[in-house]
Amino acid sequence: MLSAGLDFDQLYSAYVGKNVLNFFRQDNGYKSGTYVKNWAGREDNEHLVELVAALDKSADNFADQVYRALESRYRSLVADA
Repeated sequence: MLSAGLDFDQLYSAYVGKNVLNFFRQDNGYKSGTYVKNWAGREDNEHLVELVAALDKSADNFADQVYRALESRYRSLVADA
């Protein structure tokens, strides 16, 4: 953690965010090959970082907030495209 230059809160939000993104990918066709990883010219990880930055990391439902934010952006940029 220290060698990566992260404090606990940064590590926590990165870990939860990436974990949620992996579930989101699975729920949206990653194994079957139908998941679109690039949304409007940017990789899903880039969107994740941006979305997580705007959320309350101390909220009890932080993981749910991340999932809903990913879902909303994915739907607007990929599913409706």
